[in-house]
Amino acid sequence: MKLKEDVFETETFKNWSGKKVILLELDYPKDGSQRPEIKQQNADLAEQYNIDSYPTVLLLDSNGEVLGKLDVKMTSAYYDVSDLSRKHKVSMRDAAYMLAIDRVAMACRDRGWV
Repeated sequence: MKLKEDVFETETFKNWSGKKVILLELDYPKDGSQRPEIKQQNADLAEQYNIDSYPTVLLLDSNGEVLGKLDVKMTSAYYDVSDLSRKHKVSMRDAAYMLAIDRVAMACRDRGWV
């Protein structure tokens, strides 16, 4: 899985997460190759946490309450920043700024402001 390889297995994530989070990976295979009780458990979790796209990353507190939800859009944004960071050999923060400035400039051009 690209998300696992590009995010969860990186040294940056491992250093950040340390003792802050517990990573729990749930498998929802497309081919449906799961035991019935696992399918039911997954369906219950998807309903409980309103999961409607994959991959979805939930940040939960110790009571199981959702603190944050990262879905396909957030994952895509991460990949955009990560790719730009590697391409230009800059930090993720600088890559995020570069991407944001580029998108603002494109929006201004599209509106005919420049």
